[in-house]
Amino acid sequence: MFVAFPAAATDMDTPVEYTEQERRKILSMTALDSERFLDPTNRFSGNEKAVAFGKLLFFDKRLSDDRTVSCATCHIPKSGWADGKLYASRDGALRQTLTLTNIGYNRWFGWGGSSDSLWAHSLIPIEAPNEVAGSRVQVAVRIQTEKDLYSTYTELFGPIPAEIAPAQLPEQGRPVSRDPDHPLHRQWMALSDSQRRAVDDLFVNVGKAIAAFEATIVSRSSAFDRFAEGLRDDNPSQMAALSTSAQRGLKLFLGKAKCVLCHSGPNFSDGEFHNIYVSRAGEDDYGRWDGVAQVRASSFNFESRHNDARPEQAFPWVRYVTRIPESKYQFKTPTLRDVAQRRSFMHNGRFSTLDEVIDFYDEIDEAKEFQDHEETTLVPIGLSHQEREDLIAFLHSLTDEEAQSELPDL
Repeated sequence: MFVAFPAAATDMDTPVEYTEQERRKILSMTALDSERFLDPTNRFSGNEKAVAFGKLLFFDKRLSDDRTVSCATCHIPKSGWADGKLYASRDGALRQTLTLTNIGYNRWFGWGGSSDSLWAHSLIPIEAPNEVAGSRVQVAVRIQTEKDLYSTYTELFGPIPAEIAPAQLPEQGRPVSRDPDHPLHRQWMALSDSQRRAVDDLFVNVGKAIAAFEATIVSRSSAFDRFAEGLRDDNPSQMAALSTSAQRGLKLFLGKAKCVLCHSGPNFSDGEFHNIYVSRAGEDDYGRWDGVAQVRASSFNFESRHNDARPEQAFPWVRYVTRIPESKYQFKTPTLRDVAQRRSFMHNGRFSTLDEVIDFYDEIDEAKEFQDHEETTLVPIGLSHQEREDLIAFLHSLTDEEAQSELPDL
């Protein structure tokens, strides 16, 4: 059975036909469920005061060592919540900034899945030397010495233990397990056990507030969603939200181009990790291989005392995740929602346009020389010029224009 859909009013092309199987697949990719953003591992998820505090912290540069960097320095709202720069633009960084769009729908966080919760992942950049370059002790000091931060924090989380008052702490300090002689590690270990515990608690609260805000960064009302809603309701005017070109691109997305094999579901991502041969020769970044080790070693993972969920609310995937040889060079499948707003693509920012991305997949065999393990679903697509244009038209239809218009212009 085939179902024909009318084109947009300005298109004179023949209407696109979809099989019943394609129709069901389209309906499975419709708008996201907002209720899923209530993270059971974060008791402040969905709390309006926590969201407001997290937004303040997200755009605030006072958590960085030199007060010049905030989360928004790299996660720029009008650049697809990323910065579009190549990985080499930050000293020592191997990866480009991953978008925050619909980040609350992930099971693993980061290109390699180094965290199993959004709040835990939001803490990593704060202490990364090539990102915010702060430390958890410094965060504890700044929260208490900046009047507005202190009042907002204590109103939300309660009083801060006297044993970690600024006078009781060094200016900096964090664990550096791989280098026990590191100055920051020595300062961290000079604190008492109870002080380290209290600093960790404050640090986690900051992460949970930031995560509460980041979970509100949602793209769910695009032209594609209007089309899919019209398909479900048999409403021709809504189905006309997609041009004929974009409708053809959708058919390619589901079929010949095989995009849906990884970019599936309402978030246009399977949430998993794949080796697509995109790493450059000589890159020392093992992706998921490293991410597994990092999430298992994290003191903030689901197995930690900071997890607010009851046992039945959040499955501890980290307990069972293991390294396998195939995980080397595997990286997260990013969401394609708002993908046209981004300035670079792939974990290492290898491509700067969607045309280049499609070129890469169209000739995928040329990239295999750099990798050890084969992703058997990837084969050259063989798209015509018109098919490339149609596929790009569909990718542009995944932008939530209303949400984009409300973003702050930094």
